[in-house]
Amino acid sequence: VIHPDSEFSADKSLSESDIGAIAQVCCDRVREQSIGVQLLQLQTEFTAQYRSSGQVNEDRKRDLKDVTDEIDEDILNVRIGSRDDLEDLYRNIVSSILLHSQLGSPTDLIVVKETTAALESVLPPED
Repeated sequence: VIHPDSEFSADKSLSESDIGAIAQVCCDRVREQSIGVQLLQLQTEFTAQYRSSGQVNEDRKRDLKDVTDEIDEDILNVRIGSRDDLEDLYRNIVSSILLHSQLGSPTDLIVVKETTAALESVLPPED
């Protein structure tokens, strides 16, 4: 449209007929070049598949909440019958802390050890 060979000027407002002419020029150029059709198909597919960062963050938060809700429910409903039950409870508490704080992954052994040590400093496993 801003190409020097076109009869349109960027300095003046476009009338309805100018807009129609621009649309026609665009359609003609797309038909002239097969790459134009492919480009439009790719752009359309990208737009259909694209999720904004806000959508990605909302999905991530929802997934994290589902996981943490399940672990928190297990912690609240636990019945201690043996030493193994107590160890499972402690592991669930550590996982819950890591997931809620988002400071590390519950699958990272170093992070789990550090979190366990921090928890033991305020809530010893013997208590």
